[in-house]
Amino acid sequence: MQTMPTQSGHITAINPRKGSLQGGTQITVSGRGFSSNQFNHFPGTEHLGNKVFFVSKHYVFPCDVIVEKTDTSRIVCITRSGMGQDNYDVKVTVDGTDIPNECRSSSDCQFQPSLTSTPTVSAITPSSGPPGSLLTLKGRIFTSKYGLNASTNGNSNEISRYVSGYSLLRTTLIN
Repeated sequence: MQTMPTQSGHITAINPRKGSLQGGTQITVSGRGFSSNQFNHFPGTEHLGNKVFFVSKHYVFPCDVIVEKTDTSRIVCITRSGMGQDNYDVKVTVDGTDIPNECRSSSDCQFQPSLTSTPTVSAITPSSGPPGSLLTLKGRIFTSKYGLNASTNGNSNEISRYVSGYSLLRTTLIN
C-alpha cells in the first residue's frame, strides 16, 4: 500500500489546554489533512496513521490516539502520566510526516498539566466495611463523564451519582 505525503495538513488548536499531571486527559487536536488511514497493525505500516506528541524543552510524551474518535479534521488522544508541570507544544505526524502548527497563538497549541487540574481524593469514609458499603469521598474531580458515558481508558467503574458540595459519590462495577 502506498501513501501520499500530507502537504496541506496543519494543526489549528487543541482542547482542553490544561489537564491532569496523572494523565488520562482526553485531548482533541483540531486541524486539517489528518490521516484517513487510522490503522497500522501490519509489518511495514507502523508509520501510517496519526501520532500525537507533547514536547517540552526537556521531554517528549506520546499521547495515545483513540482511532474510533479520529478523522481527517480531528484527532482525539489520551495523555499519559508522568508529565511534569510545564508547557508542552503539540506535535503531530501524519503517515510518518510532521505537520505544522498554524495556531492563532502559540498557547492554542500548548498543553499544560497542572496540580490544580489533577483530581484528588482527600478523605474516604468509612475506612473499611463489607461489600456494597456506601463510601463518602472528599476531594476534587474534573469530569463530565457520569453514568452511561463510554469508558475511554478500559476501566469499568462508573460514576453513577455525584452531588456537589457535601457530596455523595457512588461507583459501581459494571460486569
